[in-house]
Amino acid sequence: MKRILFIVTGVLYLFFMGCNAGQGNKNKQESHSTEQPHEHTEETHSHDEDQHVHDQENTNQAHEHQQEQEQEHEQKHTHEHDQDQTHEHGNNNESHTHTHSDQEGDEHSKNEEHNHGHEYVVEKIQPGSFHEVLRTSGEIMHLPKNKANLVAPVSGIVEFADNSVLSGKSVKKDEILLKISGESVAEDNLLVKYQKSKNTFRQAKEDYERAQKLKKEQLISEKEYLQHKTHYLNAKSDFETMKTHVEKNSGVVKSNIPGYLKDVLVEEGDHVKAGQKVAYVVNNNRLMLKAEVSQRYASRLDDFSSANFETPDGKLYHTGELNGKLVSTGKSTTNESFYLPVYFSIDNTSGLVPGSFVHIFLIGEKKHDVLALPKGAFIEEQGNFFVYVEKDNEFQKTAVTIGAEDGKKILVKSGIKAGDRVVTHGAFQVKMEQMASSLPAHGHSH
Repeated sequence: MKRILFIVTGVLYLFFMGCNAGQGNKNKQESHSTEQPHEHTEETHSHDEDQHVHDQENTNQAHEHQQEQEQEHEQKHTHEHDQDQTHEHGNNNESHTHTHSDQEGDEHSKNEEHNHGHEYVVEKIQPGSFHEVLRTSGEIMHLPKNKANLVAPVSGIVEFADNSVLSGKSVKKDEILLKISGESVAEDNLLVKYQKSKNTFRQAKEDYERAQKLKKEQLISEKEYLQHKTHYLNAKSDFETMKTHVEKNSGVVKSNIPGYLKDVLVEEGDHVKAGQKVAYVVNNNRLMLKAEVSQRYASRLDDFSSANFETPDGKLYHTGELNGKLVSTGKSTTNESFYLPVYFSIDNTSGLVPGSFVHIFLIGEKKHDVLALPKGAFIEEQGNFFVYVEKDNEFQKTAVTIGAEDGKKILVKSGIKAGDRVVTHGAFQVKMEQMASSLPAHGHSH
């Protein structure tokens, strides 16, 4: 019995010991499961920190690399820009040179039109020749032989040839423009005159032919024969004159020169008398330039043999380029003007308009060893004139005293000397750029 009790007690002891061991293992497992995620989290966090540091280092390196590239690009751009702004000045006819990088080529092409407006020209000036010039005013006119007054050949009622008979119409020689009908006019009727002239001519012709036969037979005297001949010739002349102005029983007005209708003085249905002016026809192929000169230059008029003239649209012409010839110089004034006229004939190859008032520069004696600059070299300020002289790679505004002008150049009396480098074209652009505290972007040197 004791033995059995001992065995049962041992079994229970083993049982309780096994339960305690299982509980301990379970706690250890729970403790281990709790600690394991924490350790993993720490490892993950440590890995993330390493990754963040690595990314930061990469970012810094990339940023530093980008800064280095930008610095290199800026240095390169600055170098190229310095090259673009470099002007190599030469002597006499050397030009400003410009160096452009390939990257700036496209940009320069895009801005080429804009830069063109900023061009200026620098030249080393030297003495030359200049013609003495007398500036005056005048007018472009028609030559006397190139205009015609059309008159009514007979009295009657005006009828236009067609609806195009208006000022400016181009006409040909002998073209019919107007017709004069005398049917409704009792007095000085055209048809009656024409018929009388025709009958007189026929009668005179028959008498003359009969007189020729009688003279051969010596049946009439020489004097009587000549009387018949004279009467016949007069009748023929009158009839042919009348015939040229009559067509289909109406008087006609023809243009006796080619050109265009300058003015029509009558209207459809007007009554006109024989000899009355009805229209003007002019020819513009060759014109006349009239210069009006003050009387104080009367003694010098023979010195002028050619001229430049400026039309209202600003264009400048030279008489020599238009086959111009000096026609005459006035020796006295007229009731209409106190000026002395000087006339040139010129070809109208440039669309000159008769009646236009122009500025005229009469060209006279030639002067040598003088300084003259193009008009584009001067800046006018309150009646004073200035030019820009290049010194020490800068443009200096210099006052000058000017003389005569021939329409293209102006004589310089003082202020500059031979050998100076002067802006001869684009002076106004230089002025504007200096006001903006910068030099022009483009220039040329000669």
